[in-house]
Amino acid sequence: MNIALTPEIEQVLGDIAEKQGTTIELLALKTLQERFFSKREKNFKRTLKQQVEPKTLADLLVGYIGRIDSSEIVNGGVSTRPIIF
Repeated sequence: MNIALTPEIEQVLGDIAEKQGTTIELLALKTLQERFFSKREKNFKRTLKQQVEPKTLADLLVGYIGRIDSSEIVNGGVSTRPIIF
């Protein structure tokens, strides 16, 4: 779909897009989505985004980091005393 813009609207969109570091097309799409999607859909997308995007580094690494009991690997476990050289 192509939409013909008046020169005034194109100028305003161009100015705003430049300030936001985006393109006129992306700004127009974002604005139309914000205007015409129902509030319910917005809330659903916001909730989904919050569930997907980690808030902290620990949230991002859940499932990848943790700790183990060294006695499960080494008989008697590993000493926790500091090593002094």
